[in-house]
Amino acid sequence: MWKGCQFRPLIYLTLLCHDLAKGRGDDHTNKGAAIVLEALPRFGMGEWAERVALLVRLHLLMEQIAFRRDITDPAVIQSFVDQVGDEQSLTALYLVTVCDMSAVREGVWTSWKAKLLSELYSAARNVMRHGLDIQRGSVAEEVERVAPLLSEIEGGRDRAEEFIRGMQAEYRRSVPAAEIAQHLEIVDKLQLGEMEFRWLIEQKAGFVILTLLTHDRSGLLADASGLLIAQGIGIREARIFTRSDGVVIDRFRCEDIEPTRLSIGKRLEQIPDLWSQLNSGKLHMEELLTRFQRRGRHEQNRVGVVDPGVSVHPSSDGAVIDISAEDSIGLLYRLCSVLSDEGFEIRSARVIGRLDGILDSFLVQDPDELLKAADQIEELKLKLREAAEQKC
Repeated sequence: MWKGCQFRPLIYLTLLCHDLAKGRGDDHTNKGAAIVLEALPRFGMGEWAERVALLVRLHLLMEQIAFRRDITDPAVIQSFVDQVGDEQSLTALYLVTVCDMSAVREGVWTSWKAKLLSELYSAARNVMRHGLDIQRGSVAEEVERVAPLLSEIEGGRDRAEEFIRGMQAEYRRSVPAAEIAQHLEIVDKLQLGEMEFRWLIEQKAGFVILTLLTHDRSGLLADASGLLIAQGIGIREARIFTRSDGVVIDRFRCEDIEPTRLSIGKRLEQIPDLWSQLNSGKLHMEELLTRFQRRGRHEQNRVGVVDPGVSVHPSSDGAVIDISAEDSIGLLYRLCSVLSDEGFEIRSARVIGRLDGILDSFLVQDPDELLKAADQIEELKLKLREAAEQKC
C-alpha cells in the first residue's frame, strides 16, 4: 500500500502534527486539528490543511473501533465510513494508524492488531465502493453456506436453519461456515448429554483461536480466562454467544505470552483436561494462577504506576465498560469475576495493550438495570478499580 501511495506528503504531515496538542488537557485530537487549520496556511501549505486536520482529529478512531467494537456490525462500519468520508482519507488514516502504533515501543504492535485493522480497512473500503450489504449475515444467507456441509445429517438444511436462527447476528457475521457446521454437531451432543464441554483449538500465524462450547453458568468467562492465562495464553478478544437452550459458545482470539516455556501446542493440548479438573473441583483457579506466578517467566510491560480508570458508556446492546490499568497476572479473570458477581452478562471482551498498560473493554447486558442508577455505577466502578489494583 505504501509503495503505491500517491499522497505521501499527507501522511508525513499528519504524523508530524497528530500529537501537537498532547499535554494541553483532554481531547488532544480536536485541539490538534484546530492548530493544524491555523498553522499550515501560515507555512504555505494551506492546500493540505483540511485533509491533515481531518486525519489528526480522527487519528485514534481506527484503533478504537477495530479493537473495541464489533467490526462485523454493518452499523459500526457505516458510522466509521461516514466519519472518514472517502477512500483517500481511509487509506491515509490506516497508514497513519499503523505508523503511530508500531512506533510506540516493542510489543505494542502485534499480528492480532494488524489483522483487526486490516479487516476494518477492507470492510470500510468495500462499503465505500459497493455500498452497505444489509443481507450479510442473514439467516437465509448463512443457511445456504452451512447446509451443504451437513449432507451426512438427516434433515441437514432444516437443522442448519433452526440452529442459525437461534444464534445472534454477530455470530452469523463473524464465524466461518465450516465452524458453524462443527458447532451445530457439538451442540447436538451437548443437548443429548454425550459430552459436558468441548474445546476447539486452531493455531494461526501469530495467534490462536480457541472456542469453548458448554452449558452456561455463572462465572464461566472468568474461569476460562483464568485457565488460559495460567497456561501462558493471553486473551486479546472474547466473544460470548449464548443460546436460548442454555448452551454457550465462547470464542477467543489469543496470543502466546509465555513463549520461552513449553511449546504452545503442548500447553493447548492440556486445556481440556485442566478444564475438566476445574469443573469437577479437583483443581482450583487460585492454584493455577499461583503456579503461573511462581514460574516467573512472564515479563509484564511495566512502565510505571498506572491509576486504574473505569468508564461506563450506554449502548444499544446494554453498556460498554472500559477499564484502563497496569497489566498484572489474572487481571482479566478478576474483572470478569466482578462483572459476573454483580449480575452482568458479558457479551464480548477485548484486551488492548497500550503504552501505559492495557485497556479492557467489555460489552455487557444489564438485565437488572443496575446501570440506570448513578450510585450503582459508582459502586461498580469502585469494585472494578479494586480488582484492577489487586495483585495475584
